[in-house]
Amino acid sequence: MAPLPLKTRRQAPRALLLVMTLLTLCAWPLYAQTVSDTQPEMLPTEPHPKGWWPNEGSAPRDAYTGPAACAPCHPTETAGWRASEMAHALAPAAESRFLRAHPHMSFQRGPYTYRINVEGNQAVYSVTDGSRALSIPLLWAYGTGVVGQAFVFQQNGTYDEAEAAFYPVLGRLDVVAGLERAAPQTLEQAFGLPLIPIAAKQCIACHTTAAVVDGKLQVRSMVQGVTCEACHGPGARHVAEMKKLAGSAQSGETFIFNPARLDPDDLENFCGVCHRTSQRVIQEGLHGLDTVHYEPYRLEMSQCWIMSQRITCITCHNPHEPLQRNPAAYDAACLSCHSGQAKQTAAASASKTCPVATRNCVTCHMPKCRLPLAPFTMSDHFIRIVSPTDACAKSSEGG
Repeated sequence: MAPLPLKTRRQAPRALLLVMTLLTLCAWPLYAQTVSDTQPEMLPTEPHPKGWWPNEGSAPRDAYTGPAACAPCHPTETAGWRASEMAHALAPAAESRFLRAHPHMSFQRGPYTYRINVEGNQAVYSVTDGSRALSIPLLWAYGTGVVGQAFVFQQNGTYDEAEAAFYPVLGRLDVVAGLERAAPQTLEQAFGLPLIPIAAKQCIACHTTAAVVDGKLQVRSMVQGVTCEACHGPGARHVAEMKKLAGSAQSGETFIFNPARLDPDDLENFCGVCHRTSQRVIQEGLHGLDTVHYEPYRLEMSQCWIMSQRITCITCHNPHEPLQRNPAAYDAACLSCHSGQAKQTAAASASKTCPVATRNCVTCHMPKCRLPLAPFTMSDHFIRIVSPTDACAKSSEGG
């Protein structure tokens, strides 16, 4: 679930490690994550001064009403959201469309054979070294599989991540991204990565709604996927107040949070709660391609961010709709500044019209980067003129 330094996780105690599936605004790819990714800012104990903050976790469960209550007043947003990656950020593993399409998969890693078999309403994960085997039903599939899908199981009261993940680009299982291909020393180590409590709480909270209530992880009553209330905050009071005002000319407090009203810095940090912020990069001392999956950080390095004073995640991405796959869909956002007809604001006057083309801007200026220890590429949100010596350009040559 989820943003994450691509370090060799064998360098740290296994109990301190985590891999999440991140929705690349809004589908998260697979990466290795250390405990330093689970800072208190992710799960604050006090309400955020700017209003509701993702994963705040301080509200009680009955403060949430569920996405069905939003539909009568917000039918367009609800319909778009239902088809989005956000809505399907987590699902029971046995319902994974990839596992259903490939019900018997395996791959070899050193002496270990990894398997996932769909058996009825269960997806059973197993690892064997030829003499011994470990096996357990998987709980959840993380992510919609835009770049990959990771799996989580529970044993001995803890959540663990399977060391096998599915990659559409490969059409099969392989080592979860962020791990070296070299096999671990024991079968138990090869089986899964234990998640420490704060890491499990963050991971689950970023892929669901109301998983953390009253400051505690409560998976039995969580709502699968990132729903309206994950970003707008608990909505039960809002729904009740709107029903009171229905049919009247009165207006009053709506008791709902709209992150679109945040200033650009705050909005990037808002999205960065799950999609990773600049602060994380600084804390972890990351550089180069290891930061590509920290989208807010990469965007904030861009001249587009620095000069415009207004570009944010939602300039290009509508969180109520599926992620646009057509590069041309982002041209209007680019041309709003980089056009001879742009208004002569400070940002527009400082921008330049591209001498090469006025279509499919992102294919050149947001290249696909091959991430370390991963079989897939991601769009780099560091918007720039990419030179032949650029690290991203070099990484893509081999991908």
